[in-house]
Order: sequence, then structure tokens, then C-alpha cells
Amino acid sequence: MAVVLFVLSFFHFNNSVDFHVHDTYYVMNVPSIYWGLSLFFLLFWMIYHFSYRLLSNKLIWWHLMGIIISIAAIILFGRYQLSGIRHYYQYSNFEQVNTYQQIGRIIAVTIIAIQFLYPINLVLGLIKRFKKW
Repeated sequence: MAVVLFVLSFFHFNNSVDFHVHDTYYVMNVPSIYWGLSLFFLLFWMIYHFSYRLLSNKLIWWHLMGIIISIAAIILFGRYQLSGIRHYYQYSNFEQVNTYQQIGRIIAVTIIAIQFLYPINLVLGLIKRFKKW
């Protein structure tokens, strides 16, 4: 993933992402975002690579499958939410908006919970290794 994002950063020269938080407006260029994400993924790959002997294969697969399923859920949910023609009278449909928000919360909580599998896996591997000594 890190390599893919790094390569993609060379193809988006003049694109930018802008967002605002409260009353501050931020503008970032897309290659910088790709570089930051690729460094982030590279860091975690290195941690996984150097601590691989301590980790349980079952928990590694649970973590990997959970991340893949969560990313697929984000992509499918985003496509479903953005698909279709919106009319002015549909914006007042609060039940649909509430459902979208609940699905988004469930996906976010699932992603956060899955991220705790790696530290649990690392601690269990360290405990197992120190019991052998």
C-alpha cells in the first residue's frame, strides 16, 4: 500500500484537498497526503516485519481480514451513499441521514477495535516468549 501511494503521488501534480475545521480553512496538495500516508504505512510494515516472530498467525489474519473487510465496507458504503440523484425534498429525510450516520459509526468503531488486535498480539507474543526463558 505504501508503494502504491508513493507511486500515485507522482501522477497528481496540481490536485489539492481543502477542508475546514471550525473557522479555519486548510488546503493540502494531494502528493503530500500520499507521501504522509505512505510513510505511515511503511512505518507499520517495518514494525510488523521486525516483530513477526513474536506474533500469532491467527491474530495476524484476523487483523488483516478485519482491515480488508472494513475498507471494503467504507468503499461500498461510500458508493451507496453517493449514488442516485438527490432532489431538494430528499434532504429533509432525517431517518435516512440517521441510518447513514449509524452505519458510519459502526464502521469506525469496527476499524478502531481491529487496530487493537496488533498491540494485543504483540503483548501476547512477548508473554509467550518470556515464558519460554
